[in-house]
Amino acid sequence: MRHKILFSLFLLLAIVGFADAGYITASHYLAIPVSCTEGFDCEGVLSSSYANIGPVPLSVLGAVYYLFLIVLSVVYLDRRNWRIMRLGAWATIAGALFSLYLLYVQAAILFAFCLYCVISATTSLLLFGVGQFILHEKKDLMEVKKPPLPMNVNQ
Repeated sequence: MRHKILFSLFLLLAIVGFADAGYITASHYLAIPVSCTEGFDCEGVLSSSYANIGPVPLSVLGAVYYLFLIVLSVVYLDRRNWRIMRLGAWATIAGALFSLYLLYVQAAILFAFCLYCVISATTSLLLFGVGQFILHEKKDLMEVKKPPLPMNVNQ
């Protein structure tokens, strides 16, 4: 039961992250300002030189990352292959480290925070935490065992 909760939480967080990054990406390409609450400078952060790698907005990379985790989760649910979820759990390490770097940039270089960037970082760090639990689960809990075939009593 515990592993079902972990995988459900993992998938839910990946969907939240994808929605968040997707919103920022859509706003960028549609040239619509993001709605931001008081105390955050979303436009300042999202228009800074740190918001892109070359011509690609970081939100696109975030959306691809979260979509990758969603696909892995769905494939796991279909195949019940433990290695697939371990791959997703390992990927969260890179996501968490990059999110920490981006939080540092906002705090120490830009002196401004973007609400959606903070939501993405929080989601990424929570995924990392869930991923660590997944990595430390016992393999026999992760694999869903198929029931044995029924014996034919007429033989």
